[in-house]
Amino acid sequence: MSKINSLKILSVSVLIMLILSLCYYNIQLRNTIRLSVDLLKNSSSRHVKDSIQNKILLNNVVQQLENSGIVLHDVTIEDVDNKTYKLKALIKGRSKLIFMFSELNCQTCIDMQLSGIEQLSKDIGSKNIILLASYKNKRDLFQFARINMIKTVIYNFNKSDIQIPITEANVPFFFIINPDLTSTCFFIPEKSLPKHTTTYLKIVKHRFFDHLNEGERKSQ
Repeated sequence: MSKINSLKILSVSVLIMLILSLCYYNIQLRNTIRLSVDLLKNSSSRHVKDSIQNKILLNNVVQQLENSGIVLHDVTIEDVDNKTYKLKALIKGRSKLIFMFSELNCQTCIDMQLSGIEQLSKDIGSKNIILLASYKNKRDLFQFARINMIKTVIYNFNKSDIQIPITEANVPFFFIINPDLTSTCFFIPEKSLPKHTTTYLKIVKHRFFDHLNEGERKSQ
């Protein structure tokens, strides 16, 4: 294996570990991880700097640093039947995986993730996944859910109510929300790198949901 390829593999591995580490360790590690990111940015290797894949992974690390630990407001959200709920009421004392997107996001990007989400719901239960979509016209959201035959419930929300920096990126993303409404494990999927999304979902499944028994997966 060439030195260049070895360097690429090493850099990708380091970045993936940085992303996943925030799912496992205390938020106080941020400063250490930020230092590691700065070192990668300042690397003298143009092969690391010019790698699109590394830039995508690095962006995910930065999003982790900027968003993890933020406590969300207990916002009001609405399903396609016009029923309203408080976000905290849907969590029911247990961490949930959230996929958040808006009608302005890349449609292909959203569609690719919905397929993986439907598969994941079979393993952890659809009640442990919350789809949050920002649509001005609720009828459009209803049509979107019907056309895509989405079984997981989709809730509409006002984007301005979710005060986390990542929403400004105007991209669909995943994260974990805890019972106290703290957010963690942010991940922006990239349609050209589906294996990274698969890895992220496997890690989340193992870390947060594998311990649930069959009854808990259906009842929550």
